[in-house]
Amino acid sequence: MNTSKASLAIASVAAAACAVVATIATAASAQSPERLTDVAFIAASRCEGLAQGAKVDIAAIKSALVHQDDDRPQAVLDKAEDVREDAKRMASHAQGLDLQSVTNELSGACQAYLKS
Repeated sequence: MNTSKASLAIASVAAAACAVVATIATAASAQSPERLTDVAFIAASRCEGLAQGAKVDIAAIKSALVHQDDDRPQAVLDKAEDVREDAKRMASHAQGLDLQSVTNELSGACQAYLKS
């Protein structure tokens, strides 16, 4: 498997995982405005990174995440930061299929976080 196909496969798996997490987060937020799970927090951080790299407005997600990072274990905050930076780097250099993957993730799984 060449690097481009591997990157696309990883992005596809990540997009699917984010879609599941976003669905769960949307359902949870409809019930109550409680804090995100650690997994959802990391997924939202990925969405923030993708949006930053793609030059999309991040005001809503940034505001939501600021209020979500209280009392998180440092390991979760570190992982969220790593995921955010990796996603930002990926989105800012995306071309062709990778760019389409970023666009699909931002318009799909990330919508729950970008419009919060």
